[in-house]
Amino acid sequence: IRHNYVDMSTCLAIHAAANVPIGIEIFPRGGAGFLADPGILIEGNTVIGSAGVIGGIKISAQKGARVIGNWIRDILCTAPPAEGGVILVSSTGGTIVGNTVYNSNDGISVSGAAGIDNGINNSEIVVSGNVIVCAANGTGVFSSDGVDGLGIGENSILGSGASAVAVQLQCATAGYGGLMIRN
Repeated sequence: IRHNYVDMSTCLAIHAAANVPIGIEIFPRGGAGFLADPGILIEGNTVIGSAGVIGGIKISAQKGARVIGNWIRDILCTAPPAEGGVILVSSTGGTIVGNTVYNSNDGISVSGAAGIDNGINNSEIVVSGNVIVCAANGTGVFSSDGVDGLGIGENSILGSGASAVAVQLQCATAGYGGLMIRN
């Protein structure tokens, strides 16, 4: 998916409870253990959100997905299930590189929790060379659970507000084997 302009600035917050809307979402359904291989390339897109948009770009169940050089702004939904500018779940070997996420509550989210459809945890994920400017009290890079082989490096993260966090890694059920952070 390359070079698209997605304007969701008129979406209302009322839809967020239904787990929509998301600017660009890749969600293949293949059952337990399924990964789309080769993973998708999402490059050079612009996604504009609003307080009613829960995610800018969301990718699930991919092997080697690449999210490169996209520009995402105003992903401002705060009600669950708010997810962030770029979200990668249930995937292996993914790269999130060279993106700009501006004025969003969470910049990049790489949850390690097992996927609902395929039961796979994220692993071997690289988050590098991104520019993230969080909304007030936002989080730059977030994970709600462990990710084996997570690399976070050379990102530029700017936050504001008393509870802003550059990188937040939580451990609900799994750890972060092979974690590398270099910002």
